[in-house]
Amino acid sequence: MVFGWRRRSAGPAGSRRDLVGPVGSRVGPLRVLAVVMAVGFTLTAALDRAPLPVLVAVLVPTAVVALAWNGLAVTEAGELAPEGRSATAISMQNSSNYLSATLTPAVSAWVAVHVGWPAAMLLAAVASVAGWGLLQPWRSRRASSPQNSRSDS
Repeated sequence: MVFGWRRRSAGPAGSRRDLVGPVGSRVGPLRVLAVVMAVGFTLTAALDRAPLPVLVAVLVPTAVVALAWNGLAVTEAGELAPEGRSATAISMQNSSNYLSATLTPAVSAWVAVHVGWPAAMLLAAVASVAGWGLLQPWRSRRASSPQNSRSDS
């Protein structure tokens, strides 16, 4: 049985799970996305004077990755929350996300106008590295949370 289905009817979902294993913490993938964003924004800053197709080839995938983390973060917030508090945790995560989404355009625009676009991209890279660092404590917290401890009884 895979996901409550017979193996034959599980199809690709069953084979993916067999190959990759069960889904675990989302902190690791979030940290990987943070590194990819930091590299992408740093490359974008370095390629400021590059031909437009080269700049687009780096910036578009970086922007896609920069938008891709939210689903992982929301799910992790709900799973890390104490029992009965997942809605509170998810709403706090969303509130923080929207506050950031409100402040970032103004700050980035100010930096781009007064310092330059490369500096604005480097600021985004620094924010990505900060996110990577801030996620480390959550990795150890998740490993020790009661929801994730397994007993053989």
